[in-house]
Amino acid sequence: MQREGEDVAQVFVERLERDVKRLNNIPRVRLFMMTIEDKENHKNASMCWIYVQALGEDKVWDHCHLTAKYRGSAHKICNLKHRLPKYVPVYFHKLA
Repeated sequence: MQREGEDVAQVFVERLERDVKRLNNIPRVRLFMMTIEDKENHKNASMCWIYVQALGEDKVWDHCHLTAKYRGSAHKICNLKHRLPKYVPVYFHKLA
């Protein structure tokens, strides 16, 4: 709730900066491990889990860079496009 005399735009920017800093400080898991089931699923995968198209020679395993969990098999280019963004999008509606 806005308090009298507060500059809402300044408060918004300060809180946005605080939240982005918190997001950037989330520890990322560096060690990626696949279970036996993950390995079998990857071996048998014929479709890219991201864009649901047939996989070819460029099949790679995709994993979450926050949890290190295997997500599925993907084309190399799909995997690269699906990584964590280095920005936080901010949308304004009507600027009122």
